[in-house]
Amino acid sequence: MAETVKIIVFDVAADSGGALSTLYSFANRVKTDEENEYVFVTSVASVPEASNIECIQYPWVKQSWFHRLAFDAIVARRLIASTKSDEAVSLQNMLLPFCSIPQTVYLQTVLPSGLSDYKTSFLREPKLWVYQNVIGRFIVRSLKRCSTLVVQADWIKRRCIDSLNVDGCSVVVDKEKLSKVECSDWNRERSHDEPYIFAYPASGFSYKNHGLIVDALKQLDSETLKRMEVIFTLDGNENRYTKGLKKKAAGLPIQFSGWKPKEQMNCFYDRVDCLLFPSTLETVGLPLLEARSKLMPILAPNLDYALDVLSGYERVSFFDPSDSTSLANLLQQKVTSANSNCRGQ
Repeated sequence: MAETVKIIVFDVAADSGGALSTLYSFANRVKTDEENEYVFVTSVASVPEASNIECIQYPWVKQSWFHRLAFDAIVARRLIASTKSDEAVSLQNMLLPFCSIPQTVYLQTVLPSGLSDYKTSFLREPKLWVYQNVIGRFIVRSLKRCSTLVVQADWIKRRCIDSLNVDGCSVVVDKEKLSKVECSDWNRERSHDEPYIFAYPASGFSYKNHGLIVDALKQLDSETLKRMEVIFTLDGNENRYTKGLKKKAAGLPIQFSGWKPKEQMNCFYDRVDCLLFPSTLETVGLPLLEARSKLMPILAPNLDYALDVLSGYERVSFFDPSDSTSLANLLQQKVTSANSNCRGQ
């Protein structure tokens, strides 16, 4: 019988969204691993304990970046020693400093400089700029030193090998997130007099590229605009970017519906005829996975992440994410075809 290995899992960053989903998914996966023991270290997220799982929380880590740095540099090292852990797993993109045991890092972002060609603006989004250009440098540097790097898609593995000059054998692709997406059937029933509805479920960051949709709509004729609607899951007051976006969208058939929790997404998709997803920066793009699982029509950018997730899927059309005319043409085609088919294509 193999000797029990104690693995300490750090994810003090997770508090919502995809990061929290990854934490719970990982915990759910390892709870059946009877050969090893796991100690989860979080901040505000609570991982259900099991016979082989213990959870330790440090909510004060969330008070500031200084608290986070102090935790990583001092507390984490002491925890590794006090728990007598044999291996460490970081679900927060970065290697833990001063750690002498083997470490596996799960990379959940491609925003840092060196991994992405996207450039943030300090004046427009200062926090995002700091993450990309300051925190991002630490992330990139640490990825080169981890024992094993786990990524979510083949294209990210290729990017890491090319950009970070890491050994391809140390980079592992974990596609569980891609295979575990489960959604109910798409039940959209659209009458002829209803507008054709596009939806873009995304947060309020500039790299989400909402502005491309606005620019594309401005190229359509008034009759087409009357027969369509676009839903943003924003309220328009999240930050400077979304406030400017809402002003720019005035007079267009764009509804700012506000954020939708995960449990409401199935009902949300049943109101929609087509997923519209122009984001320029994603690791996977969860809405693409959800829409594909429901066999929904999709308009997606001609970028690595979308091509990877939607490979072999027939109900998708791709556009240039830097060319609003490319998107406008596809929007026109969708709305026009809806006249002869109430369900939409």
